[in-house]
Formats: sequence, C-alpha cells, structure tokens
Amino acid sequence: MSVSQKEFVFNMSVFHFFHNEKHTFYPLDVKDIEAAEQRLVAKFPAELRQFYIEIGYGFVNRNETTAFQRIIDPESAVDLHLRQAFYEYDPVLDMYDEREGFLFFEVVEGLYFEVR
Repeated sequence: MSVSQKEFVFNMSVFHFFHNEKHTFYPLDVKDIEAAEQRLVAKFPAELRQFYIEIGYGFVNRNETTAFQRIIDPESAVDLHLRQAFYEYDPVLDMYDEREGFLFFEVVEGLYFEVR
C-alpha cells in the first residue's frame, strides 16, 4: 500500500466513532458543501469539511442530554459566520470573532464551539 493509500484509509476512519445509534446525522452531497463554500467565498476548515463529507451534519448523543450538541449544517454555518438570516440580529454572537475561528457546533442556544 502506498503512502497516499495509507493516508486515505486513515482519513476515512478518523470519524468512525460517530457511527452508532447514539448520534443522528444527515449525509451531505459534496455539491451542498461546495454551494455553501461559494456563499462563504472560502473553503470550510479542512477538518470540518472532511467531517461534512464523511459524516454530514446532525446531533451528537441525541436524547442523552438537554443540550443541542448539534453539528451545524453547511448553509446554516455560513449564515452564522456571515451573521445572516436567523443569525442577523443575534447579540450573543458579538462575543465571537469570525476572523479567529469558524463556528460549527451548537452546544445550547447561543453557545458554540469553533474550529481555528
């Protein structure tokens, strides 16, 4: 197996622990990701893009907590980053700096994780 083949096998198994009944994920077509990136006028961070390709978006540990624990879908992530649509007048977002990170995970309403 060549180095590139080994890297591909490794990359395809990075998120293997998300494949179980505790999580609810919705697959994405690469075209959906690319359309959101066009609106963003940039690519998603590499790790998030890979997650979208391999897993999609959805909920982690669904029904085990009162927190949302939501991997935000690409279109909503762009809305959030650009402060558009639902997120346009959200004052909570003032504590996040979109130049330093990219919000992608909603823990509870108004509390997000970002990838830098």
